[in-house]
Amino acid sequence: MNSPSTTTPGPGGGPGPGRLRRLIGTDMLPDLRGNQRIAVALSVDTLGVGLFLPLAFFFFTVTTDLSIRGIGWSMTAATVVALVLSPLGGLLTDRWGARLTVVASNVLTAVGYACYPFADSYGAIFACVFVVMAADRLYFASWPTLIIQISRRDQIDSWFALVQAITAGSVGFGALLSTVFLAQGGVGVLKAVVLLNAALKLIAALLILTARLVTEEAEAPAPGEAGKSGTPAGRWRAILHDRPFRRLLITQLLLASAWAIPASFLPLYLIHTLDLSEWYATLAFALNYLLLFTTQLWITQLVRAYRRTRVMIAGALTLIGSLGFISGASGFEGAVALALVLIGFTCFAVGEMLCSPTASALAAAIAPQDRRGFYMSLFQVTGAIAYGVGPGLVGWLFTTSPLLVPAAVAVCVTVAAVVLRISEPLFPREAQLREAGTDPSPAKAPA
Repeated sequence: MNSPSTTTPGPGGGPGPGRLRRLIGTDMLPDLRGNQRIAVALSVDTLGVGLFLPLAFFFFTVTTDLSIRGIGWSMTAATVVALVLSPLGGLLTDRWGARLTVVASNVLTAVGYACYPFADSYGAIFACVFVVMAADRLYFASWPTLIIQISRRDQIDSWFALVQAITAGSVGFGALLSTVFLAQGGVGVLKAVVLLNAALKLIAALLILTARLVTEEAEAPAPGEAGKSGTPAGRWRAILHDRPFRRLLITQLLLASAWAIPASFLPLYLIHTLDLSEWYATLAFALNYLLLFTTQLWITQLVRAYRRTRVMIAGALTLIGSLGFISGASGFEGAVALALVLIGFTCFAVGEMLCSPTASALAAAIAPQDRRGFYMSLFQVTGAIAYGVGPGLVGWLFTTSPLLVPAAVAVCVTVAAVVLRISEPLFPREAQLREAGTDPSPAKAPA
């Protein structure tokens, strides 16, 4: 087991030779020594997600004779029902260990996707999507826990930033490949893509299963300690009495409302309100993925000297500013409107890069080790709720007035920033700081 006190500083490890190297050199990366296979597995896994994500709904509309409305309701029902299993993912992560739960998640996902070509009824579609979504509940509880186990205390933020950058790059590249496949046409191509996604899931599972993890803490609690962590009811009681984590959950749920902007609101806004061509929406998505892939590590390194709560507040303010640019585009036409949207989306990406890895690191820092999987499963479900509820709320608000959507999101994000600022004294000092040697002033906040 490596520890900060015994590990020799290396790339992404100890202090670098200067500020310039810290900002643009390898110090942006976490220490990958011994865990390179985990990074490769993540790349393979998310490449498969990118391959099939743009085709997920379209797939069943082409491969079956069922109505689009019925297919949509079947997929929505499966996703909502699977959300109930989120705490189970956390319990299994704490019981089995993060590595085995990640492997089980990937295998279960592969089984679900492999059944997609054979789904020819609403019930079959529900079953296939439910298996995949249930596996997702395992995935989002176990992956963050695994990252925490292999990360040094002062590099948790860098690891989550690396995960976000790899995910953005792989999903973006996968979506590009999917576009090429889709241009070839034919049901056979679609079935080949979904089966390739299933195969990539199995390859990722094999890489993780055979990896020799270099961990900073035990992969799973010892049997004697696991028994002390309590029953599921006891875990729920612990969560209810954990004021800092409760406040963080509220904050994250409010911040996650912003994630509905790219997926649900932006295409409608660009096409129906600004009268721009459809491809501008894909251009904005491409910009988001490109920024996340190229600058996430740099942004995280840039703010590592500040308290995590202050970084999240700065991210929330940036998100609010981005909504102002996007909303302001409605008063202009053509190139000016597009420029304002792209500026707003760039600010949106920066806000996401400030909030997302930092919030995950803060949740990990305040979660007890023997219940970390359970804590992280509840933390991750906030995003799933936002993505599930977002399309319906966006559709309702947009039909009333398009600008109600960014206004409502701005209110949610503002409340999140206020709650986070008021709750800041509740978070332990060691959870606020990335490393023991830093002691930023409470008044110090990133520009």
